[in-house]
Amino acid sequence: MGRAGRGAAILADGGNATSLRTQAASGVKWTSASMLTTTIVGVVQLAVLTRLLSRADFGLMAMIVTVVGFAQVYADMGFSGAIIYRQDATRDQLSTLYWTNLVVSFGLFLVVAASSPFVAAFFHQPGLRRPMLWASLLFLVTPFGQQFQMLLQKDLLFKRLGLIEITSSLLGLAVAVASGIAHQGVYALIWAQLASATAKATLLAAYGWRHWRPRFHVRFADLKGYIGFGAYQMGERSIYYWAANIDYLLIGRFLGAAPLGLYTIAFQLVVVPVNKLSPVLTRVAFPVFSKRQHDDAALRRGYCDLIQLVAFASFPLLIGLAATGPVAVKAIFGAAWLPSVILVRLLVPMGMLMAIGSPSGSLYLAKGRADLGFWYNVVNTAVIVAALYAAVHYGTRAVSASQSLVALVMTPLELYLLWWVSRLRPLAYLRCLAMPALCSGIMGACVFATYLGARSLLPASACLALLVVEGIAVYVALWSLLRREYIPDLWRLLRARG
Repeated sequence: MGRAGRGAAILADGGNATSLRTQAASGVKWTSASMLTTTIVGVVQLAVLTRLLSRADFGLMAMIVTVVGFAQVYADMGFSGAIIYRQDATRDQLSTLYWTNLVVSFGLFLVVAASSPFVAAFFHQPGLRRPMLWASLLFLVTPFGQQFQMLLQKDLLFKRLGLIEITSSLLGLAVAVASGIAHQGVYALIWAQLASATAKATLLAAYGWRHWRPRFHVRFADLKGYIGFGAYQMGERSIYYWAANIDYLLIGRFLGAAPLGLYTIAFQLVVVPVNKLSPVLTRVAFPVFSKRQHDDAALRRGYCDLIQLVAFASFPLLIGLAATGPVAVKAIFGAAWLPSVILVRLLVPMGMLMAIGSPSGSLYLAKGRADLGFWYNVVNTAVIVAALYAAVHYGTRAVSASQSLVALVMTPLELYLLWWVSRLRPLAYLRCLAMPALCSGIMGACVFATYLGARSLLPASACLALLVVEGIAVYVALWSLLRREYIPDLWRLLRARG
């Protein structure tokens, strides 16, 4: 049986293995549909708004998101992961968690709103204050549906969750386009985010209150067993967040809004495959791994198949992006954003390492070792802050190159932690990545050669379409030649009915 056929090998043990496997396959399928739709919506939204807004508008939004996003780390007190990890949560416990989340989120709204003058002063952007006040309204909306999203994931109800996410993203797109056409500037980005978040919270709450209605019950004793897990989760997220956003802070502080806007577009273009493709599997992996948390051999098999699948999907996208950078940026965002191409290419190695590193968190949490992710991010943040602070004085290219270098330097530590928690050997890990890396590298070389010949003969959009078709054809042909059973096995698994 091929590796994709063994992709759910972790589910092959236990009395309800077949049911759990089909649920997991259905989860992957519906999460994939949600990912694909929201990715297309996100690209379309960027393509439209980059023609209607300035670089400074995107730079201002990046500053706002950096602060608001950090506050969101604390919105659920780290309880979301604990809800999935613990298989024995009572209604009273969930009720206490729900109301606690609402109270904490309201407090964060007040803190973020009150801090807007100080944030504007930090970035030397007086015009930042009012947009940040509007963006802080997210904290009054999101918590109403947050716990219900975790319960949908825990019960592997990914079809319902996928439909909710697709609907909310489409509404956000409509608001973004309308606001951009109305010349709303940075507010177009804010209104879109608020509209999408409101729609998602409303739909989650409408479903959740019918199936998991919280009681009007709050008792501190119900938080026992959740606080410790949640504290490590918040600590890990806090440190990871600064590691992931220190570049925005430094560029915004020392280089200004316009360079930050250019860097933001390049960074988002690279991390879209990471942010959209990896959660397709990791969102399903955490609850499924949690149900097999005591079987290390099964976890190793499942984890290896998971990272191979992530690499299979993300490596060709990122390498293809590096190969087609100029035509891709020109066709999607317009010629004004061509200076971001060099940043994209410098960031691609970071994107590849992020993609295959993201599933490790699901394994740590499934084993109840939230502390491992926390301490890894402590070290990672210390390294990346030092590297980017030194690099920012040399411009956005130096920051981009440093991002990829730090990701490479941190890889041995990640491999050690994987061995520590599950006895996964580094060579087994690397063997899982060999085929995706080889096929993607050959595909990238072929696409780049075609790009060199076609770039002066075809318009950017036509050239990009040609290169995408060629890349897909070459990549599928290589897998069919070197491991012919992988794609058919994967297709059969995803067609399984949940």
